Amino acid sequence: AVRADTTTEAAFLADLERGTAAGRPHMVATYDRAALRQTGGGHFSPVGGYHRQRGLVLILDVARFKYPPHWVPVDQLWKAMCSADPETGRSRGYLLLAAGPMRQHATCGASE
Repeated sequence: AVRADTTTEAAFLADLERGTAAGRPHMVATYDRAALRQTGGGHFSPVGGYHRQRGLVLILDVARFKYPPHWVPVDQLWKAMCSADPETGRSRGYLLLAAGPMRQHATCGASE
């Protein structure tokens, strides 16, 4: 996981390109819905694409009954990820997910 307050927008853009290229890891964004003028608070959704020329990110919202897949400006998504979670006081951010062996975590782990 990458918290927005521990990286830069330029590093996020590089990960966004990597996370939306064919055969690469998949990106999941965690962001504040209100910053995107949506109802609700913190949210997780996969990123389905990136249009570099137009500066847009395709959000594949997991609450499809509420919001179908939609394009948002990259800078707005970045700001929505930078907002602090009221429960933790820390920024939101993103995950890059890929198939392969899982690394051991301090409190839990899994293996293939």
